[in-house]
Amino acid sequence: MANMDMLLQIAAEQERHLLRLAEEQHQVMGRSLRVAFSVLQQQARQAKPTWMQEEVHSSTLPTSQPCIAEESDPLPPEVQFEAVKEVLAELKIEPEKIAEPVLETVGSISAASAPDVSWWSRIAWRLELAFGWIVLLNLAALFLELEVYGADFHAPPDALYSAFLALEGAFDAAFLAEFLAKIFALRIGFFLMGRNVLDAFLALLGALDLVLLAVGERPAVGARAQQGRRERRQLGLAARELFWCLAMLGVLLYSGALMLGNLIQLFISDEAAALEDRLWVWANYGTGLRSVTAFLDVPFGGMQRLLVEKVSPGWISIFFLVYMALWAWLWLRIAAVFFHEALWRLDERRQAMQTLEEALRSGSDNGHAELTEERLREVCAQHHQSFAALGMDTQEAKVLFQLLAGEEAELESSELLRALRLGSSGPLLTELKRLDHKVSLLVEQEATQRLGLTPKRSR
Repeated sequence: MANMDMLLQIAAEQERHLLRLAEEQHQVMGRSLRVAFSVLQQQARQAKPTWMQEEVHSSTLPTSQPCIAEESDPLPPEVQFEAVKEVLAELKIEPEKIAEPVLETVGSISAASAPDVSWWSRIAWRLELAFGWIVLLNLAALFLELEVYGADFHAPPDALYSAFLALEGAFDAAFLAEFLAKIFALRIGFFLMGRNVLDAFLALLGALDLVLLAVGERPAVGARAQQGRRERRQLGLAARELFWCLAMLGVLLYSGALMLGNLIQLFISDEAAALEDRLWVWANYGTGLRSVTAFLDVPFGGMQRLLVEKVSPGWISIFFLVYMALWAWLWLRIAAVFFHEALWRLDERRQAMQTLEEALRSGSDNGHAELTEERLREVCAQHHQSFAALGMDTQEAKVLFQLLAGEEAELESSELLRALRLGSSGPLLTELKRLDHKVSLLVEQEATQRLGLTPKRSR
């Protein structure tokens, strides 16, 4: 009786001691990683211009309880650098040659890199933001113009017509000024990016529109129908996110309706066409609001077929072919957003399993090396992040080894790897935790009965 009580006390004391050691090691590693990432963040801020800086937060794979990543250390860079060296010395890790952080800064840019930052780099993001709003205002003006022209079957008043022409001329001049400013600042580098080539094409169309406005000859199908694509440039950079994918769907619908509504104005005004067909086209696509409403039914209702038959079987077919291809592509991108995280986790588990397999089978010619508990401890200490990626703690891996090995001190690495593959999927670990909970309850009940105490209620 006395021996059993002594063994239980010793086991409880050893368990508390191991838990304290694990918590202390986890805290030390967490502090060292946060300090190291704060130094890297400081160096990255000093190496990039102010307008390119982004906030960087450190995140690690926890082995116990997850915690929110803390903010960067507000200490000076030299103090952070020395702290990293001290932590590495405590952990007995030989650090590689680490570059000293740059201390002399000019604002948020280091003194060495400040002369390399051009004036265009400092104001580029502000100009992009300003012209983004101008593009949206231009789209709103074009939509209003199409709505007014479509609602009034006859020619609009001269004052209103002149106001719309002046407004479009102002927008074209703004886009041309943006194009010339980029050419002056970036030189040949402007044409090395695909979206800049598209901007150049649209700016030249706007310049041609200005020339036609100046001489007083403006065709019904002009650059205004093509300018609806400019918003794609503003939203295309972030199309990988779900919000921007949904926004791109709206942009595609809006720009397609705007373009088609302008192009079919010639057919509506053509007196040689059948009056019944002209009235049908005007009733469905004559104004901006009607065109957008009709475009909502295009992917599902098939209204484009009547338009192809009545207006033109050529360019209308090509237009809707491109539109439906872009529509399907955007829906695939939206679906990919939902599957991206799941696929990333599967790939992370696969890489972690491959790393553990190489570590456990190292030193064997046939890949079936006998694995000892001491070797497993070394692997757990070196690859604890791989176990965390599998959703398994290193202590659980040791318990799994003891269950599989039994009274023997060795186990084939292939058997442990097979169990790890099953454990990473969930059922094996769930069963092990359930059995461990039952064993703990039995030990507790046995101990309380021997000591004459009231057993605790199990949850």
